Amino acid sequence: MLPCALATVTSAFLLFLVQPLIARAILPGFGGTPAVWTTCMLFFQTLLVAGYGYAHALARRSTRTQVRIHAAVLLGSLALLALYTLKWGAPLLPARGLVVGHGSPTWTILRVLAISVGVPYVVLSTTGPLLQAWLARLAPGASPYRLYALSNAGSLAGLLGYPFLVEPALTLRNQALAWSALYVLFVVAALVTGARARKTDPQPLVPEATLAEPAVAARLRARDYVKWAFFALVSAMLLLATTNQLCQDIAAIPLLWVVPLSIYLVSFILAFDRPRWYSRAVWMSLYALAVVVATRIVPGWRLSIVWQVTGWALLLLAGCMVSHGELARSKPAPRHLTGFYLAIAVGGALGGVFVAIVAPLLFRDYFEVHVAIAGSGAIILGVLIADRESPLHVGSPATTFVSIAALLGTVAWLVGRWWVPFRFVQTTYVLGAVATGLVVLFCLWRPLGKRFAADDRMWARSALPVALCVLGSLLYQTRQVALRDPRKITRSFFGVLRIYDEFKDDPPNYRRVLTHGRIVHGLQLLSSESRRQPTSYYEEDSGIGRAIRLNPRRASGLRIGVCGLGTGTIAAYGQRADSLRFYEIDPDVIALSQAAQPEFTYLRDTPAHVDVVLGDARVSLAEELRRGERQRFDVLAIDAFSGDAIPIHLLTKEAVALYFEHLASDGVLALHVSNRHIRLVPVVKAIARALGLAHLVVDTGYDQVPRAAEWESTWVLLARAPATLDPFGPPVNDDDHSVVPPWTDDYSNIVRALNF
Repeated sequence: MLPCALATVTSAFLLFLVQPLIARAILPGFGGTPAVWTTCMLFFQTLLVAGYGYAHALARRSTRTQVRIHAAVLLGSLALLALYTLKWGAPLLPARGLVVGHGSPTWTILRVLAISVGVPYVVLSTTGPLLQAWLARLAPGASPYRLYALSNAGSLAGLLGYPFLVEPALTLRNQALAWSALYVLFVVAALVTGARARKTDPQPLVPEATLAEPAVAARLRARDYVKWAFFALVSAMLLLATTNQLCQDIAAIPLLWVVPLSIYLVSFILAFDRPRWYSRAVWMSLYALAVVVATRIVPGWRLSIVWQVTGWALLLLAGCMVSHGELARSKPAPRHLTGFYLAIAVGGALGGVFVAIVAPLLFRDYFEVHVAIAGSGAIILGVLIADRESPLHVGSPATTFVSIAALLGTVAWLVGRWWVPFRFVQTTYVLGAVATGLVVLFCLWRPLGKRFAADDRMWARSALPVALCVLGSLLYQTRQVALRDPRKITRSFFGVLRIYDEFKDDPPNYRRVLTHGRIVHGLQLLSSESRRQPTSYYEEDSGIGRAIRLNPRRASGLRIGVCGLGTGTIAAYGQRADSLRFYEIDPDVIALSQAAQPEFTYLRDTPAHVDVVLGDARVSLAEELRRGERQRFDVLAIDAFSGDAIPIHLLTKEAVALYFEHLASDGVLALHVSNRHIRLVPVVKAIARALGLAHLVVDTGYDQVPRAAEWESTWVLLARAPATLDPFGPPVNDDDHSVVPPWTDDYSNIVRALNF
């Protein structure tokens, strides 16, 4: 019926549209870090449990009681949205004072989300299970699981519509108002559906035999719920882990949140729409291939953005199709559907808890992706063991001996890795994994299985131990690459910091290096002669080096601001008359330079006066401006990257305008825009044009030996007048004439800036 379908699609659309909307709204207040989205997903998945639990409890009552209670909840949520509109000026968007966090702001984010979107989100999440239960009464004989596929289609439309249609066209306030208008439409459709369902006789739900699709037997056991929750847990972990990997290397933006979540939903749609979409032979074999690709990406190969996104997307799609395909194969009769959805929601919430809360405490690096890959492998093994029609259960006793021999041979091969060159081991892993994937394909796909293994199927039992060992070795190898020879590793809400000591046997080049994710964020030479030398992206001929060294006010003392502490290298330029003020959101980064025994001594060694402000740079500068504390910097450097990802809110027109509020009349803004994946120079030029600012691109490149401590970098210097930039000389290279719209707080088109 039309009202039921409309309510289902609208609720799903709004449910997934509000996720990137509210995450984007609060992102700047928490440093623009990828962990903001992970925490948001934890919140949304946890509220799904509350919504499905409410639906499961309500479904045990009579239809009339269900409709009365749910109608009151729907109308109450509308009243709450109206109250938020009066209080904040727009629904959903919390007051500015709520959205500020540093240190470990996970609980602050959860509190902000609970206040702003908690109630309407729970109401939307209850709609799917409740309406499907009502449909089973209104349309006996029709499978309500097709309505689940329709719901996922609405979710997918909401996700894809946000970065491509909603975000570019509407401001955040108008986005919230448009969302609220659609929410009113949803409430009306749900009330109409409830009114019709209320008129039905209180008959039991349609028996399993009348359904067009097969279902699991009516009697369920606890292990069925545990199995469903585990399948959902693994897919949720895989979703969040792959999203983390993408965002830490590119940017924490709605587009890179939406792509993985869309793949996740597509797998749900395919798995629950028709059984033929899920073939074990195809998807399990594709998963074996995807694991090989992903484990080559994790160690840090310098792949283009296209290959990185493709590799992670392949892994996510194959892993989720295995998890959700097995969920669909084991779905229960309609009268158990609310419990089924509750188990899925619990599993998803547990996956969110693991990635957002447990993993940062348990692991020193982003090893949750390894756990998710291993969990998907466990699903494959468990399914093939449990299914009596699996090739594992067909064959002669000789198969067991072949399997044991294959397992021992594989273990011996893995032990041999310690006595062979590392590159040879890498090649062997790849070839072995690909071969294993092909063998699994032959075993699972019956025509090939019969041709290559006849009736004995000994290939099947031999292949699985080999596959598991290869999977384990691949994951172990990527872990060892991530942890090899670190002096120190710390992990916090803002990412993974590693410190390495390099060239210990070469005193002039002996150095200490800081990496964030896969990207070096600075280094310090450790010899007493070179300890105060500016290095890496901040060497003397770089953009920031010129802005400080050649500044006309150099002799009388400079007031220098820096957004992003890193190793504190810019402090090497400090003189006795200078004053430096660093803004840093991550306490772990500050501790590296201000501990009793600091890892980097730039701040301790400089004769200049140094202040360090804890908090997001833009938020801190805005607060200082509201208090009337204009800093009047002579030079302000913006260098606050997270891994290789860009905090978008630090590179918008409004942000640059704020920076100039804190600059002296002849002050210089230095923007560090070196990036492997995104062409930021055209973006900064567009902002300069929009604000009427002069700009100078300083692009330094070097043809040096790998041990050189001075690296190529790209900086853009901005000033109010062209004459202010004259002392810093002509640009080394300014051949990029791309024209793009300026990024603003309400618009940023990162796709157009990608370096494919």
